[in-house]
Amino acid sequence: MYLKAKSCSGECYEKLQPYVGNTLMLYDLYLTSYEKNYQISAMAVKNSSLCGYTEDGKCDLTAGEKHISEILKQDGYEGLTIKLFSNFYLPLYWGKIQGREVEYYDAFYSKKELECVAEGIYQNFVKYLVTLPGLRFCMC
Repeated sequence: MYLKAKSCSGECYEKLQPYVGNTLMLYDLYLTSYEKNYQISAMAVKNSSLCGYTEDGKCDLTAGEKHISEILKQDGYEGLTIKLFSNFYLPLYWGKIQGREVEYYDAFYSKKELECVAEGIYQNFVKYLVTLPGLRFCMC
């Protein structure tokens, strides 16, 4: 059988590298179902979360998430978070997943510490946000 499927572009691969770390990554996935097919350029698997990114603008993300969930349930895997993206919000979402691994402490931050943490988060957010394709900013 011959399938004409696109692979993960070099641009997509490069944009994901800062977020990968020790995460299991799957590339060039082509999932098939009776109703539809789903081209997934990259999928990250960590703990109980699967995050996928597709460069195919025609991919039905909701149906893809449902299909993956159903297949995994049939194989005995339940309670997983499955999220597919067609825009480049994947790194922002992936940051949330990595945030779940943070160790929590009962001590409270001082006001100065909170300001430093907030500034760092803001700077990282802006740094990666401006690299998203199709976004234009006006510094007014």
